[in-house]
Amino acid sequence: MEEELEDPQFRYANAYVMGDASETALIKFYQPIEDINLTRSIYPFGKCKDGSDSKMPFNSTNKYALSVVKQEDVDHHYVVYIKGAP
Repeated sequence: MEEELEDPQFRYANAYVMGDASETALIKFYQPIEDINLTRSIYPFGKCKDGSDSKMPFNSTNKYALSVVKQEDVDHHYVVYIKGAP
């Protein structure tokens, strides 16, 4: 897979991406703009007191998912991203 990613002819739009349809579409849209791995390294997950990532996966009871991301600016250190219907 690594060799495939280094090929200049490789296109994420045609690649298999693991995840649901909306997640797959977001990755395929964003990857040509900026490498998703670079973005993830610049904006890492916040950490809980136990050291785990500060995120809540989607579940059918809550109908939303959220992530706390370290994104420092003048007036904040973290940003919460929510997807779904909170």
